[in-house]
Amino acid sequence: MSKKINAYTIYDIAKWQVDLEEDSKSLKGGIQLPTLQRGFVWQPHQMEALWDSIFRGYPIGSLLMSKDINNTKYLLDGQQRCTTIALGFQNTLNSISSNVLNIKKENIPSIWIDLKPLVNNQNGLRFAVRVLTRSHPWGYRLNDHTKRLSMADQRNALEYFRKKSSETSLGFSQLDIALRSPWDAHYPVPLALILKTDKNNLKSTLECSLTNIETKYGICDYNKIDEDWLYAIYKGVNNAKSLLLPEIVVDKSSMEEEDVNADNETGEDAVLFLRLNSSGTRISGQELIYSLIKASLPEAKELVEEIGLNFLSPTTVVNLFVRFIKMKRRDFQSFERTIGLQDFRKLLAEDGFKEDLKEFINSKEAKDLMDGAVAIINSHPLHLPPIFNKEVLSKNTDLLLILLVYKFNNKELNTNEEKSIRSAFIHCTLFSGSKEKRKIAPKFFNVLFKSNWQSWSEIWPQLSIQNHNELPPLLAPKQFNGFLQLIGEKFLKDRNQHLFWFDWLKEVFRENNEFLNLLPINYNISEDVDKQLVEEQKIEQATHYWRNLCHYVFWNRQFLTVAQRNYFNSQFGEFMAFEGIEDTNKPWDWDHIYPNSWVYRKTKISVLVKWLLNSNGNFRALSFNENRSQSNNQSPEMRFKDNVQAQNDSFVCKNDFQYWVNLTNSDNRLKEGDPKVISFVNAVLTRIGNIYNDSYNVIFELEKVEHE
Repeated sequence: MSKKINAYTIYDIAKWQVDLEEDSKSLKGGIQLPTLQRGFVWQPHQMEALWDSIFRGYPIGSLLMSKDINNTKYLLDGQQRCTTIALGFQNTLNSISSNVLNIKKENIPSIWIDLKPLVNNQNGLRFAVRVLTRSHPWGYRLNDHTKRLSMADQRNALEYFRKKSSETSLGFSQLDIALRSPWDAHYPVPLALILKTDKNNLKSTLECSLTNIETKYGICDYNKIDEDWLYAIYKGVNNAKSLLLPEIVVDKSSMEEEDVNADNETGEDAVLFLRLNSSGTRISGQELIYSLIKASLPEAKELVEEIGLNFLSPTTVVNLFVRFIKMKRRDFQSFERTIGLQDFRKLLAEDGFKEDLKEFINSKEAKDLMDGAVAIINSHPLHLPPIFNKEVLSKNTDLLLILLVYKFNNKELNTNEEKSIRSAFIHCTLFSGSKEKRKIAPKFFNVLFKSNWQSWSEIWPQLSIQNHNELPPLLAPKQFNGFLQLIGEKFLKDRNQHLFWFDWLKEVFRENNEFLNLLPINYNISEDVDKQLVEEQKIEQATHYWRNLCHYVFWNRQFLTVAQRNYFNSQFGEFMAFEGIEDTNKPWDWDHIYPNSWVYRKTKISVLVKWLLNSNGNFRALSFNENRSQSNNQSPEMRFKDNVQAQNDSFVCKNDFQYWVNLTNSDNRLKEGDPKVISFVNAVLTRIGNIYNDSYNVIFELEKVEHE
């Protein structure tokens, strides 16, 4: 005997969510959203594609529910689609007064549709559905909804929004949802108006609701909407009305629950939800753990998210707390690496773990520890950009965990300790990769434990010296620049195409062996070897150290963020103020000082120029506004001569400026043997030296040194 399958229209689904109370988890129509469900994670182009499919009458899948003994249904799979559907029914012309749809009110996207046919859309869309977000209140490009608008378009759109609001200084992230409208559009209309308004009444409704709407193409005249296309739009509305999403219901009582502790009332849902992660929008293991935390300890959600504000995601915070509690229960005797999903589920079954975690998360101590750690990083006297501080914390979570333990065991830290802590975090950020960070953290933890959690400032420098392959200790700027100068001279003399060629570097050390005793490393010398072999072993290890140190200075772009900190702070303040920047495209380019267009696909270019072209010495951060206004073919001389502001913004100092201004428009193809190759190499390597000097001063919080 066949069983009747329920199915829902998009109108049914919208009613589940649009009238939610701020703190309710019950969806209208007897459907509930489990606490373990994650937040809304779809990107604008995914939302636009879904509505395009709906208007074309394409099937958009089924909804997976679980049902308990009281016949209450829980939505397990389909939340992203259901939320996107509900957002389409939001009246975006009005301000939103409270959180809805499991999204903070300031982050709620708005959905519009352009009533003009799409032409040559790069993504195969037929209907021009436009999604606007807090970070992109003007929407994305009409012909490719995965691409941001040009900076000129963004600037013009913001000027229009400010005019509408009568606030000339309003930032784009501060725009109320009622002020937003698509910029790259012809006849934009809130999707909700189309869904709720009969075709015969549409134009009169638009006359009342939409006045003086402006786009990049001018003031919108809705009387010019093509009637044939309007007919196609409403055929799409009819398709939407007739579209059904069938439900698949899994009876909770029929699901085996073997590997989640029995007192977890959402255990069965958790098992199924975790298995569903193999499809749809994938989420990380840490996000899954956070989902389980919310299922087990729903009261902790707000506190965890509050602690993670601005710098760390809730998923990262909760994983740190889980590791912290596991280590604390063992008296911090061993370091705990990032906990995976299965290990976390075992911990939940461990006697007393869940209670300890709950007590810690809900305690004032948890927030104080995290707030204190963030405050230390943010207190650098040279005012490092918030975007860099976010990177410092998010890329060094193992070190952050150690800091939480250190603060737990040292209630008060003096100024010198805090300075040393910042030094360690910045050192790791600039001079190590993820693999090296994973190696160095447990070693540091073990030494701190043996010292009874004392003397961070003494232990960290020694740790770097003893483990220079994982984290190169810093060479004094005078020695760094002295050896870099020798390298540069030999580089120009030998015309070597690779500045870090191992055997070539060893030869430099042989010719200048006095530098061997200046490097801050402990040489590992074999016993019972003759003097000549001792020197060869030193040369080998010195070469490894130098290559490792320079690798980061030459290629890690974070050095430029630090060096250009004043420029970042003055130009990108609003971008860096976002709680999360995942949906926010960075408003700068990494711009070549000596133009890439002068080298790329050009023949007979000097190998020295090719090799140094993409190094940090020839890069600078430049805002899109400036980058688009400057020609890609501008010479370094044109960029910097008689322009002190550009020099300061780009971290061009006196000693490298003399070489940059020697590179003019006539030097647009530096071939082998061209004397201007020397100017280019000297400009890049001198600026590399300046960047290193500055990072050294930042790490150790020294007075700024003028570069002559």
